[in-house]
Amino acid sequence: MLTTPHATFFDAADLHLLKRIALEPGPDFGVYDDASRILYLGNGGKGARADFSYISLISVDRQEVIDRIPRRRSDPEGHGASTTRRTDST
Repeated sequence: MLTTPHATFFDAADLHLLKRIALEPGPDFGVYDDASRILYLGNGGKGARADFSYISLISVDRQEVIDRIPRRRSDPEGHGASTTRRTDST
């Protein structure tokens, strides 16, 4: 049994495990963008007992975290990003 946060990728045809990637502590919400095939996953913050949090950008095609957007604790509801940078080339 894994005790660290992770994302798991499965093959849609037969559900065999393709890949498992480590995540930052405290994942608590996610939004998937079908057009870009990126999962935006909130992690850190109160759930991780941290003063900061991130929005991790996970590429479904590359099966990896492609960026992390830092969030300040002072953002309303903790959901506002402090930057909008993207580092992937897609």
